[in-house]
Amino acid sequence: LGCGDAHLTSQLLETVPAKSYTGVDLSGRALAFAEKNISPRAGQCRLEQGDLAGFIAESTDTFDAILTGYSLHHLTTGAKQAFLRHARARLRPGGRLVVYDIFRQPDESLATYHGRYLAWIRRDWTQMSEREHDLIDRHIRHNDLPETVADLLAMAQAAGFECSHKSAVDPAGDHVVIGLSKDARDL
Repeated sequence: LGCGDAHLTSQLLETVPAKSYTGVDLSGRALAFAEKNISPRAGQCRLEQGDLAGFIAESTDTFDAILTGYSLHHLTTGAKQAFLRHARARLRPGGRLVVYDIFRQPDESLATYHGRYLAWIRRDWTQMSEREHDLIDRHIRHNDLPETVADLLAMAQAAGFECSHKSAVDPAGDHVVIGLSKDARDL
């Protein structure tokens, strides 16, 4: 959900076979790339243009796994809570939800997070023009609503999930992968 061009998922499918794949994204352009990346690697490929929260709330399909990457942070806290409840309902017994996303540090306000994260981007993303930096700045300040890892895990637990895996993928701990299991016995 929020599959974008599905580049990372297509790499995963090289080692973990899938009978079917459903990808949802707001961008039709990204979905065109997703089709090229996924079709050769998944038996049945279905791509839908739409919003991940709306899709999971309205879907009657069930899944073995749901993957959402760098998308959940765009939802409000209430919408994240609803997303987690709906995602759990759409998972088959033994199903897993994998979230990889950006997160605030413990006790960090959203404004402090925005300032710190954007300072890192300006410092380290040196190949970008000032205009590009300004566009990213505007996007992040108006659209990024990351939670702390602890807050997202509390929401997931309230939705009935158990955390099966958590790891930071950068030294600062801003980018984290969280694995959630529908059933405690699957841990």
